Amino acid sequence: MRGAKVAVVGGGILGLTRAYMAARRGHSVMLFERGPAATGASIRNFGMIWPIGQPAGEMYQLTLGSREMWLQALDEARLPRYITGSLHVAHRDDEAEVLREFAEIGPGAGYECHWRAPREILECRQAVRADRMGL
Repeated sequence: MRGAKVAVVGGGILGLTRAYMAARRGHSVMLFERGPAATGASIRNFGMIWPIGQPAGEMYQLTLGSREMWLQALDEARLPRYITGSLHVAHRDDEAEVLREFAEIGPGAGYECHWRAPREILECRQAVRADRMGL
């Protein structure tokens, strides 16, 4: 670690973000990771960088800013990225109620989201099972 000004422990999404930002500011950075392969929370999120689940307002805007930094870093590193969105399927009436409400208020909070009826989902997504949707 001779000469490094910043030491970062953990090469997951948070550790890499810290290391990347420090390096962009001109600091010499040393990153420590416990193993040769990805494990932990970042891998459990399947590599997705999505701002879902954040409250509207400052936290959501902060999350969007973090996402933009990651997209920029991927571009600079010439690494692939795929912007695909996500599908959240309700299996019960109470889940559907929450998703419907979110689809109504989400766009006003900056989320791009749409409510789709179960039959619409089944027409375009083969992985969704009708028997699990109460159809």
